[in-house]
Amino acid sequence: MENTFDLKKFLVENKLTNNSRLLEVDTEDSELDAAMKAGLSALSSGGDSLDEITEEEQPKELNESVVALIGSGLLAAPKIIEWIAKAIGTISKLFRSKDNPEDPAFVKKIVHFTHKWEHLYIKTIIWVVKKTNFLKKLWITGDGKIDEQKLLVLAKYIYAAILAMAIGNAVGTVLGPGSTLLKGIEGALGGVKAVEIVQIAAKVKGQLKPV
Repeated sequence: MENTFDLKKFLVENKLTNNSRLLEVDTEDSELDAAMKAGLSALSSGGDSLDEITEEEQPKELNESVVALIGSGLLAAPKIIEWIAKAIGTISKLFRSKDNPEDPAFVKKIVHFTHKWEHLYIKTIIWVVKKTNFLKKLWITGDGKIDEQKLLVLAKYIYAAILAMAIGNAVGTVLGPGSTLLKGIEGALGGVKAVEIVQIAAKVKGQLKPV
């Protein structure tokens, strides 16, 4: 299936190439903006080098829930985990915080940046998912058409898991399902649940290299 999305053109149009300035929007926290921009760059450059996932790297059991299937799919495709890890590590290294992750002001800031960068991350993640055919049986219908809603849900969960692990690393803690911060991300993205973000993160965290 042809992936017609032009990532390089998209990044240039949004001033996100290596030679560009920071995204031209309000930046009340340039450190977090820089971290999110670098994380996006890691996703795009890493995705550029990924090949199509083989049948052996696709999960065999398709009767699981969507969230369980995402976790199984990630474990079956180590190259996708490595790709995600680059973004998590990049964000974590550039954004370190001593803030309490349950502090309302901190949660509000993270929710704001979740919204602010959502479109750019989701676009890039969907581009890589299509390019690699990651979990293709989840979002390609029996007649070969793309189920855009399932593709979007998959991308949102990957984005949410990246944020959960990166921000958790930044504040030096593991975010649990009852975390106010994760509840904030859940509300910001819509269609994802904090407890399920934790389930996905738990499946892949052990495979990630320390940042």
